[in-house]
Amino acid sequence: MVSSELKIDFMSTKISMFYKQGFFSNCNIILNTIINYFNTYKILPSNVDTSKSFDIYKPNHLTDTDIMNHFFVKDNISSIQYNQDIPDITDYNYINYKTIDYNSLNPFINKYFKLNDEMNSIVTQLESKYEIDTDNYIAIYYRGTDRHSQTTDDEFIEYEDKLKLILTDNSTLKILLLTDSKQAYDYFNTRYNIAFITENKTSSTHTGIHLENDSDTNYNDIKNFLASKFIISKCKYIICSSGYGSLFTMFFRNNANNVYQLLNDTWYT
Repeated sequence: MVSSELKIDFMSTKISMFYKQGFFSNCNIILNTIINYFNTYKILPSNVDTSKSFDIYKPNHLTDTDIMNHFFVKDNISSIQYNQDIPDITDYNYINYKTIDYNSLNPFINKYFKLNDEMNSIVTQLESKYEIDTDNYIAIYYRGTDRHSQTTDDEFIEYEDKLKLILTDNSTLKILLLTDSKQAYDYFNTRYNIAFITENKTSSTHTGIHLENDSDTNYNDIKNFLASKFIISKCKYIICSSGYGSLFTMFFRNNANNVYQLLNDTWYT
């Protein structure tokens, strides 16, 4: 976990974070900071200032702007009553997703990470364009590029094994692939009739697409990627790697049912 600087104004219970990482890494530290605050003070912060977050996704004209509401609803109305401490999610990136207490976290996801109207519109547009009825899809999410040391090309076969297992009893299901890896795309595209949302870019490098582009490009790219993550969260089955992107897919899904998760060379189902 990359450290973050937490600032709290006790008069306004204002929180701000300084954190320059990937999109879902930012989301995770924001959520974790809110939960830590809630556990400490037994109330929600009156304001969450994320103006120093999502830096690599900010176009030049939005450098000093809080852009969290460009993706998620800014909810200043709903409240969450303290009944007991919420589990610390710091290490949720590295656990079996089926062990997560989704019931306790769901109110926080609904309040702070509900897609806004623009994002929901993008979701609808992509589902329509690619004719994706999520109830009839198996989603494969493979994270490569800058995570190459954690996910190697020979794992494609393991992902395919899980896919074949699901298809054995669900032969009519279609396949939706979400990946940043050109190698993964080529592997599955040459073997299966897959749906692939081409608004999401792939790369053959180990750099990370969000680190290969400027912030203006990242700003537009992340909207399509976030919408795509929400789409796969609704699919009947998910085969995925472990990481913050997969973690928030589970948060959007509010469970890990019908999920095949690869974690530290072990598959959890």
